[in-house]
Amino acid sequence: MRITFKKINVGLFGTYIMVMYLFDLNINTLWISKVVFLMFAISTLISLFIAKKVTLNLFFWLFGLFVFYSAISIFWAVESNLALKMTLTLFQLLILGFCVTQTFDKENIEIIPHFFALAGALLFLYSLYIYGIKDFFVSIINSKRLGAQISQENIYGFQSAISIVAALYLMFFKKKYIYVLVCLALLFVIAASGSKSALLIVPIGFIIVILLKYGVNRKVILFFILLIVFSIALLNTPIFKGVIHRIQKMLEVLLYGNTAQDGSTTKRLEFIIEGIVLFFKKPLFGYGADNFRVIIAPILGVSTYSHNNYIELLVNGGIIGFLLFYFSYFVLILEAFSKKLDKFLLIIMILFLIADMATVSLYSKIFVIFLSLGFSSLEGANNETVEVKKYSTKYKKSMISTPILG
Repeated sequence: MRITFKKINVGLFGTYIMVMYLFDLNINTLWISKVVFLMFAISTLISLFIAKKVTLNLFFWLFGLFVFYSAISIFWAVESNLALKMTLTLFQLLILGFCVTQTFDKENIEIIPHFFALAGALLFLYSLYIYGIKDFFVSIINSKRLGAQISQENIYGFQSAISIVAALYLMFFKKKYIYVLVCLALLFVIAASGSKSALLIVPIGFIIVILLKYGVNRKVILFFILLIVFSIALLNTPIFKGVIHRIQKMLEVLLYGNTAQDGSTTKRLEFIIEGIVLFFKKPLFGYGADNFRVIIAPILGVSTYSHNNYIELLVNGGIIGFLLFYFSYFVLILEAFSKKLDKFLLIIMILFLIADMATVSLYSKIFVIFLSLGFSSLEGANNETVEVKKYSTKYKKSMISTPILG
């Protein structure tokens, strides 16, 4: 089998996903993730020079436009240094997405769910190594949240949920039933994380997988009834006692206004309410990139992000920033209706839209990776490809290519 730089890129990307899961949010191990990304980026550049062309699909233009808007928000931001730092972060993500779009297309996109399922399996094994097998399971039974030594608890849980959905997709769409072991292992990780959003993402993702595969019929309805019964029984085991207790406290706040029960949910609701008020004060351009934390500090006495992607965008970027960011989703969903978007990537993008109510994804690496993969997977994109060779020029439809070597 011939080894090309593109195949090397694919392997390095898969490696990057796995080390990102394990090492990206720990100050002591972050350097491993950086080294692997640097290798991926260098390999991408070499392959571009060899191919004598660069692919600029819609991801580059749409996300690039959002980065540009964040950059110019420096001029009206309350704290311009924060807007500048966020712009630099977004620019780095643009580079990451650019490397992804040079590596993947419709022909090799099917390997992506394998990478994320395997990354989840490694996360489970790494968790056992960090916490010890006995302490890991004892902590779950005792409702002690884990994940801080590896990542952040909610991100730790969310990444596990994404990996479970990837494994479910491979089981039902590709008949790779061995991945059921990944699902079972990562349920323990989600229980350990205590993440409410992660526990909700898994059944939603499962439902979407089943509906996309089989549609709605009597057998599917019966399957869902049995699944609900099984889920209720599973969630009443000691394994999920901690996260279920956190969900119960959240519901008490949402349904009965009992704010003493759950400070986390109460604070998030305050962020949403005050965020809406702030948005209507400056609805067009907002307060500048990453400036929510500055505006909210004197109001609620805490300087932090909004924990809600919709509020974060509306406050920081106004309606313009909000529309620039979510226009990419609009394009991908339109392509999904014409069955051009890869189904696994469609599932993940839907889950991000749901998760955005409880997290901020606009500067998330994993979000940008999936967004760029979504555009890379499109069949027959409405762009034009120009392949420039030394002695001849050949045109074909699918993307925009620009020569980088004469």
